[in-house]
Amino acid sequence: MAGPADSAHEATYHHLWRGPALTGRELFTLEGHRIEIVESGSANPDAGPDFLAALLRIDGELVRGDVEIHTRARDWYLHRHHKDPRYNRVILHAVVHPSPAGFTARRQDGTAIPTLLLDAAVLPAEPVPAMAVSAPPSRCPLADLPAGCLLALLDQAGMERLEMHAARFLEMREKAGWEEILHAGLFDALGYGKNQLPFRRLAALLPAAVLHAWTAGMDEEEAVIGAEALLFGAAGLLPPPALPDGEEPAPGEDPETPGGHLARLREYWRRGGGELHLDPMPAEAWQFFRLRPCNFPTRRVAAAARLLTRFRRRGLLHELIAVVRAARFDPGGAILALNELAVVEVEGYWASHHDLEARRPAPRARRRVRLVGRGRSREIAVNVFLPGLLAFARESEDGRLSAAVRALYIASPGLPENDLTRRMRKKLFGGSGGGAAPGLQGAGAVRQQGLIQLAQMRCRRNECEHCLALSPPEEKRQLRP
Repeated sequence: MAGPADSAHEATYHHLWRGPALTGRELFTLEGHRIEIVESGSANPDAGPDFLAALLRIDGELVRGDVEIHTRARDWYLHRHHKDPRYNRVILHAVVHPSPAGFTARRQDGTAIPTLLLDAAVLPAEPVPAMAVSAPPSRCPLADLPAGCLLALLDQAGMERLEMHAARFLEMREKAGWEEILHAGLFDALGYGKNQLPFRRLAALLPAAVLHAWTAGMDEEEAVIGAEALLFGAAGLLPPPALPDGEEPAPGEDPETPGGHLARLREYWRRGGGELHLDPMPAEAWQFFRLRPCNFPTRRVAAAARLLTRFRRRGLLHELIAVVRAARFDPGGAILALNELAVVEVEGYWASHHDLEARRPAPRARRRVRLVGRGRSREIAVNVFLPGLLAFARESEDGRLSAAVRALYIASPGLPENDLTRRMRKKLFGGSGGGAAPGLQGAGAVRQQGLIQLAQMRCRRNECEHCLALSPPEEKRQLRP
């Protein structure tokens, strides 16, 4: 455990990691890997790595994972991170003091991770008190803009976010086809915040083409259970064969009971896992801590199996293109279809269970429940489907498709509010943040995405100048000191 002095120092370095000082710099790890910080990740208030789901470009390849920061390299081992599976998603170890010759940080799964020695040129001469580095600016200068200018800025930032997502999909195109890129994006979205990385790993372990080929000769019901078995088995979330009493369920047991459902999954996993030579992920890769049962990764994996089955005949890309092209004749219907595309409604086993534990008491059974609701499906449409299609249209030089994607994005209704958008509304428009801000009543997805873009790409790095640079010239003169 770090002492008080180390904790104060690390608070300074956490602030540095989030700030603009490292952005755009040429950084190299001790092993000689070139690093570019694309997204610094989310500060982790729980036990585990310091920053979660950071996006780095390592030797030119985009990699998403966690980041751990220490004052000394040896702290990796002193803090026993090499024994803790929660650190198995760390992709970068950043340190301040020079490391011993030959030092290598290894995760619990045995993977060696690169260590970055932070450049002394960007470090503060003296540690900044923890309270000082965590205190937000007293007032956002954008709050002084006229409402019309501020809303125009949000529109511009929202379109910038669409372009940014599309550019990342295009970068993935160098190593994957469009169906697999959309497959990875869909899985990433199903992971929410805490399980994005294991879902991304699962998507790579079981590509859409493999799952579609394996279920090709099955009817719809069998394809769902077959896909579910492969996904749970590959994810390492299929419980051991023996039930707690040491016996397997009797043949013919009701498939809607835990024992019966598990028996079916194990049967298909024995066949599919063996045929495909799949090496399962460790179960510890998945996060259940501080998640509501309805958001457990087990339910998201079950949802993924049903979405894969839904798109296995024509492919997700074909479905998306058909929906967007229909917008020429029925824009409202196209938006509705796009927003409903990832909704997953089920009955049977998953309508009354949150996981695959045979002895866990089931919640009150309902006839049908949603594993992916309308709100989440709309978020997937805005953050995955539309940017993916825009990237595809760019590559294929299809101007009409590109224009249709942009039009649907602009017309998309607002997404569910979250803490980040509420905080940004309060910061820019004042008030409690929960009420309606001028110009944001019934705001569409573009302005909400604009709030997120400013928060993640500007406010987090304290890059007020970038926001001011987007303001009209006459407003910039008034805002600058």
